[in-house]
Amino acid sequence: MAGIAAIYQELSLCPDLNVAENIFLGRQPTTFGGRIDWRKLYDEAGRLLNSLGVHLDLKTKARN
Repeated sequence: MAGIAAIYQELSLCPDLNVAENIFLGRQPTTFGGRIDWRKLYDEAGRLLNSLGVHLDLKTKARN
């Protein structure tokens, strides 16, 4: 790939997923075996939110 991607602006959240899962919805980091790398998902979500000055509990369900 040439490093080009389409980013569709979908403003709705999945209420049953938590904050971190919604951030990476459809592009979750995976391990070598193809499983979701939960540690990396939470670490990267925390870094992203901190860089924006947003302080949320990453494991809070979006519905809350």
